[in-house]
Order: sequence, then C-alpha cells, then structure tokens
Amino acid sequence: MRGAFVEQYGRGAAWIGRDDEVAALRQLEAGVAAGHDRRLLIEGEPGVGKTALLGRLLVETEQSGFLVLSGAADELSRRHPLHALVDCLETDTRRGGQAHRIRSLALLRAGGDTAAGIGELVTLLTELCAKGPVVLALDNFQWADDASLAVWRRLSSAAHGLPLLLAAAGRPTPDRLGGELPWTRKVLIDHDAVAMAVAPLTDSQSADLARSVLGAPPGPRLLERLRGAAGNPRYLHDLLAELRRDGLVDAGDGIIELAREERRESGTVTPAADGPALSVADRLGYLTPAALRTLRGAAALGDGFTPADLAALLRTDPGSLRPVIDEVITAGLVAPADTTGPAEPGDAREPLHFRHAMIQEALYTGIPESLRPAMHLEAARALAEVTAPALRVAGHLRLAGTSLDEWAAGWLAGHAGALVEDDPALTVELTRRALEHVRPGRPEHKPLEEALVAAISLLHRPDSADRIRALRDRTVASERRTELSFLHVVALIQEGRVAEALTATELAMDEAGGRTVAAARLHGVRAHLLWLHRRFDEAQDALDAILGPDREGPYCPIAEGYARYTQAYMLLRSRDYAGAYEEVRLGLAAAGRRRVAADITLSLNLLGAYLLSVLERPAEAREWIDSARSRAEDAGHDAHAPAIAAVSAGVGLRLGDWDRALQDIDAVGELPGDPWLPIALHGIAAIILIGQNRTDEARAHLAVVAEVPIEVEIPSSATDMLLIARSQLAEREGRVREALDILLPTLEPNIAVNLRPRHHWLPDMVRMALESGDDALARAVTDSARDEAALNPDIALHRAAALRCRGLLDRDPEPLREALAYEATAQLPPTHGHTLEDLAAVLAQNGDHESARSHLGRAVEVYESFGADWFTVRADARLRALGVRRGRRSSRRLHTTGWEALTPTERKVALLVAEGRSNPDVANELLMSPRTVQTHVSHILAKLEVRSRIEIAREVLPKRSTTP
Repeated sequence: MRGAFVEQYGRGAAWIGRDDEVAALRQLEAGVAAGHDRRLLIEGEPGVGKTALLGRLLVETEQSGFLVLSGAADELSRRHPLHALVDCLETDTRRGGQAHRIRSLALLRAGGDTAAGIGELVTLLTELCAKGPVVLALDNFQWADDASLAVWRRLSSAAHGLPLLLAAAGRPTPDRLGGELPWTRKVLIDHDAVAMAVAPLTDSQSADLARSVLGAPPGPRLLERLRGAAGNPRYLHDLLAELRRDGLVDAGDGIIELAREERRESGTVTPAADGPALSVADRLGYLTPAALRTLRGAAALGDGFTPADLAALLRTDPGSLRPVIDEVITAGLVAPADTTGPAEPGDAREPLHFRHAMIQEALYTGIPESLRPAMHLEAARALAEVTAPALRVAGHLRLAGTSLDEWAAGWLAGHAGALVEDDPALTVELTRRALEHVRPGRPEHKPLEEALVAAISLLHRPDSADRIRALRDRTVASERRTELSFLHVVALIQEGRVAEALTATELAMDEAGGRTVAAARLHGVRAHLLWLHRRFDEAQDALDAILGPDREGPYCPIAEGYARYTQAYMLLRSRDYAGAYEEVRLGLAAAGRRRVAADITLSLNLLGAYLLSVLERPAEAREWIDSARSRAEDAGHDAHAPAIAAVSAGVGLRLGDWDRALQDIDAVGELPGDPWLPIALHGIAAIILIGQNRTDEARAHLAVVAEVPIEVEIPSSATDMLLIARSQLAEREGRVREALDILLPTLEPNIAVNLRPRHHWLPDMVRMALESGDDALARAVTDSARDEAALNPDIALHRAAALRCRGLLDRDPEPLREALAYEATAQLPPTHGHTLEDLAAVLAQNGDHESARSHLGRAVEVYESFGADWFTVRADARLRALGVRRGRRSSRRLHTTGWEALTPTERKVALLVAEGRSNPDVANELLMSPRTVQTHVSHILAKLEVRSRIEIAREVLPKRSTTP
C-alpha cells in the first residue's frame, strides 16, 4: 500500500488541477502538528487521484515526524472483522511496530463478537497518539469491513484532544451492503471532517497533464481523444502511455498530435472514443485475449496470487501461463509482491499482485453478480488443488454463498479441525451452511457437526450449551459422550448456568464411571462447581481425591488445572496468598495451552494476576494480564474480555493508573452471565469516578448494581469494590456515619472470609469511626487490621495498614511514618497518598502544624499525579478543621490560567515537555502511566492557553530558573 502511495506521489503531473486540495492537506497537517484532532474524507471516482492525494499527505507528514499508519481495504478482506485497520497498524515500523503488529495479527485471528477487538484497537491507537502526532489512513474505504468502520466512528468521536488525523479515501458506493459506510460518512461529517470531493479534470487541466507527460502541448485530435477519458487522471495517464507505446502520437510544429489512425498489431483500426468515459475493455484492449482472461481469473482470486493458483483456476499448465504473466507484468498491471519467501521470478509460486487496485476492482465488478458465487467456489477448488492454506480456501467458500456443493462439504469435513484452530468464527459460518445440505448419516455430517460444536464452544456463542448437549445426546460412543459432556458443562458455566452445570456434571460422572481421562475432567470441574455453590467441605474432599496421594483413576492435566484453580480460591479464604499463587502456577503448568483447557487456563491466568497484585508485584501482574489477553486472542475468546478488563481495571485502581482502568471498563461491550462481572466493573468505575469528583457518573454506575446485597454469592474480587464505592459516595455527600455503616459487615467473620484483603479499607474505617466519635469501633477495626496482617507477615502493605490504623487510633505519628516506609517499595500512589494525609492529620492533632502542612502538600501532590480531585478536597477540609492549610494553595486559587495555575506535578510535566521529552519519556521519569501524562499535558495546554508542545516550551522555559 505504501509503495502505491509513494509511486502516485512521485508523479509531478498528479498535482495539476489540485491546488485547492493540496492547500487543504497542508492545513490539516498543521492542525495535527499543533496537537489537534482532524478528519479527512477524500471521495471520487476510481482513478481520479484519491490515492495520489492520500499519498502526498502520508509522505509529507512522515517527513515531518508524524507516525504514519496506512493500509487499503478490498472486497475479499471486508468479510474479515478489523482486517482493514490491522492492515494499517502493520505499517508501524518506528514506534514499537513489531509489538503492535503482533497485537494486530492476534486481533485479526480473533473470531466471534468483535467488541473486544474494537476496544483494543481504539486503545492501541490512543496509546500511539500519546507519543506524538499520528496519521491513520485507509484507502479503498468503500471496501472496509464493518468492524473497521466501527473503529473509525469511535475514533472520530473520541479523538478530541489527540494529535490524530483520520484520513480515508474511497469512492461513493450507494449500494454498499449493510449500510455501514453512509453512517460512518455521516459521523465523520458531523465531526467536522474535511470532505474532499475530487472532481475530474477540466479539458484545460487535462491538456496541461498531457503536456506534462509528453513534454509538449497536445494537438486538437489528441485533445479530442483525451476528452474520452472524462478528466480521469488515471485514464489519461494510461491512455497516453498506450498511445506512446504503440507509436500512435507524433511530434511536430511544437505539439504532440494523434496519428490519423490508431492501428493494432492485427492491422485493425480503432476509432477515437466518443463517449464520456473509457470502459475497462477500452483501457485493456491492447492485451491479448489470454491475458484478459488471466486477469479476470486473478481478479477473482483477490489481490495476491501465484501463477500456480491461476493455472489451477484456469485449468491449464503453469508453464503455459508464463508468457501471459510476463505480458501483464510488462504492461504494468501486475507486479511481483514484496516477499522474502523461497520463490524466484518465473517460479509458479512467485507471489503476484495488481499494481492498481482499480484494475482488479474493475475486472471483479465486471463479473456478473450472479456468476460470482460459482467463480469463488471454483477458486476454492483450484486453490485446494495446489494445497493453498486452508484459510484462503475457506475465504472463497465464504464468498460462494449458498453454492456449497458436495466437494465443498467434503473439503470442509476434512479441514474443519484446522479451521477451528485458525478462525472459529469462519468455521461456524461455513459448517452451518454445509450442514444445511448434508444429511445425517453422510460421512461428512459428523466431522462438520463436531467442528461446529468446537467452534461455538470456543467463541462462547449463546447457544453453545444446548448445541453441545444435542450432539452429545445423539452420540453413541461412550468416550466421546463423556468428552461432549465436559464441553457441555464448561459451556453452561460460561453462560452463568452453574446450577445446571453441577447437575449435568454429576449425571455425566454417573454415566462415565470414572476410569477414563475424559471422566477425570468431570471430577476436576465438579470440584470447581462445588466451590461456586459454597459447598466448601465437599469441594475440599473432591480436591483431595484429585490432588492427594490416593488419587483414583488416570491422571488428567485438565482435571488438575481445575483442581488447582479451586484450591487457590480455598486458600484465599484463609488469606494464604502465597500458597494460592503457587497453586495457580501448578495449575497452569498442568493444563498447558491445550484448546480444551483454554477456559481454565485463562481463569488461572487472571487469578494469578490478581494474586500478584496482592503480593505487591504489580509489574508482574500486568504481564500476566497481557498474557491472558494474548491467550484469549489466540483462542478467539472474546467472551473473556470482560473478565480480563475487570482484573486489569482492579490493578489499575491500585496503581493509580485510573485512566487506563476506566479505558479497560469502557472497552467492555455486553456483559456475559457471570454475576460478579457487572459488580466488579461498575464498582471499580464508581470508585475511580468518585475519586475524580465525577459523582454523577459514579451514581450512574452504582445504580446498575443498586440491588446487589453484601451476602451475594460472588467472588471476593467484586463485592468489596461495590461496598467501597457505596461507602465513598456516602462520605463524599457528607454522610460519614452511613459511609462507615456500609463497611461494617466486612468485620463479620462469615463475610470477611469471602472478601479480598481488607487492608484497602480498614484504615478508612478507623478514620471515619474516630470522626464519628466511636472510639470503641475504631479500636475493634484496628484489632482486625492487626490480625489480618499477622496472617501474611511477609506482605508489607498489610503491615502498613495495621500501622496506619494504630497511628490513627493512638494519634501517634510514629506508626504512620513506619507505614510510609513499608509502602515505599510498593509504588501504589493511592495508598501512599492516604497514609501521607493520615500522618498530616495526626501531626496536626499533636500541634506540629509545620510538618502537617508539609505532609499535606506531599499527599496532595500524590493525589494530583493520578487525578484524585476529591481526595485533595477531602484532605484540605480535614486538615483545615485542624488548623492547617497548604502554603501555596491560596495562590493557585487566584489563578485559573497561566504558570501559577499549574499544580506541582503539572509543572514537572511541563518542564520535561519543554525539553522535548515524549510522553513515554515523561512517564518513565515521573513513574506515571503515559495516559496520566497525556491527561496532564491536556490540562497544561488548557491552563497555559496554548495549542502545541512547542508553545508549551515557549511559555515554560523562562520559568525554569524559578522552578525547584
């Protein structure tokens, strides 16, 4: 794609008649360079110069230091969700491009619901914008797949404040299937996109183009011939090249003129065209019939084929095609693809592609729609004969529509297993279509149905459980029935039907007997289900039978995976976090990366990430979350995206990476049946929004889960988030005693045992109890914090929480100072800020107002580093009541703009930006996330009333000598 842009850009004649368009491109570039978002939509007929204009934009912005991501859509790829956008992202070779390419390819392989893939792409592009100006360009926009268009709409709506230029070029297509393109176009226009309608050249401009190409003005007859191109630059270039090649123009008297007759090698005469436009046949008429036939076959195969592919489709020998291939390469219509593969020029495996997408598109659209399905079916057969990759064959079968014949059904039956691995969504579509024509009892029926069941199970489709059960009920072989029973139970769990899952498991175990590996899997999942039903004693007995030395029956790694996962949760009840993490590690080692173990592997991965965050290893927790995302993408498990988002957001909450946490939550689409996910996601979102003083948004999240009681039977990672959010909202609204009462149930042993570590909120309970005058309750909470820390003496934050409680209760600053020392290694800004605030309050209570003011300032600086505005307001009010005010706070109050309006953290960021540091560099320097830095930069731009990083430097550098 980039090569086509550069080639078009290199034509000096390309800019004839395009002065206004070029000026508009420069204005767009200047706007994005200044840090603003811009949108561009270039439209026009094929060959009018859209790609050339887009190419100019990309080359010039890349020369200016922009990150340029470009790609092109085509009709075949539009059926693959996110293909067009991934094509763009794969061009990133400067800013961590390999990592982005890996993530992009993973998204492209993912099947099923594309909501997670869309969210991930938006996240990736936003991260790139944090590093500097970005151009995202897509040619042939009319062929973009619906998921890519959805990303385009979301970016168009969400790009405000980002240095992002969304540039698209395409032709108007009122007949586009699905109606997504008009909607996307409307969104772009509604967001002030520059709609560049590229018109054909006038007769005068066409004459100028001809003069530029030929080196002299065209004569009257040549001008008349050129008029038949209707001002289309591509047609004009091609026509002029054809006339010159065939010797049909003469130079004389200072002009270039058309010969009296245009003769072909055959001696026939072609009269001058008198219509308003040239047809494809006119433009390609100089080719031999064999070459035209070959090009039409290549158009059906798509942009990317080999001579061997063509030979199989055209039912001829690859050697006999060589002269034809040479002819179309010489004509400039087809070119060897850039490749490092083993094929040599002239080899039947040599990858080829159309040089101009317009030619391939024109040839393809010239095939009557009624004939295309049969042609794609024939293409699939031909590609299968030359052992093309199964996915490529399947792609043509998808385009064959309902025309799947007996051969297609047989091929699918033989390759469905591989397709399930590579593209479960495509497998579902094709196997369902094939099963409509294959009667039960036919040899193809069973492998097709089993592939369908495997694919829908992997994709977590809503009908997975019922379809698997139906297949199981029709299956006679005992071992296979047991395997399908296990898949049925897993699907029931995925759908939140845990009561049915336990019943189905026990029935299947009775039927299987228990002496096979397949039956052993059922024992593993039964232990997990017993834990979900809170039948803990029975769950432990089941675990001992699987993991103990007296295990009965054969060893099953998947059963061990489920057992280790469940054992980890059992250990969580006794606060043995290190032991639980070890169980997770053993479970992952046992289950491995087997397809059938994908669900339990992902669950173990996420639990491990949570435990690492509890064990004060946040960087490793992030790595495990990324690993979970990778596993989910590799397996096509979009349904796991909400759970991954919940764990990631929880880690972000603790790290103070609040923007990223909200981004994780916002990317979640429709929530599955798991009851804990809505509670966790809405609870985390509400906590962050309250901290950011966005209470109306927080109330909206809490309203969704307003009816959830504390006793609800859900994992601990959800209930406590909901309770903390409810309590913080009550405190934010001045109802301190109510806020305290909301958290009181967590002191009850039967509830506390099912909650995560309580050190997150026990110090706040002591603070609120003391503010409410309930010293006895404060003492009881302090004792609970001490007991909890004793359970995990190696976890510093547990000890720090107990010390915070003790310091608040006794009004003694020393335990609080000791708590700060424990927290130093954890690097958790929210916890650190709270301890600084508590220490400031205790120092004030002891009359040390100067030290109190210093620690209050440090606490506020920490809060401001991650945008916790309400924490700042609360700390100021708390210390003001004790006679302490921040030293420079009043000065900042008087200034809403300018240098004095910047917070201490914003000043640090501004100085680093003024030095030319990128957002990632600033993030590394100040131990922040790039997203937090981007937020600070946005605030700095607004307060300094400037529009670019260069202007920040102009404002800030004179202040350097006065800034500590």
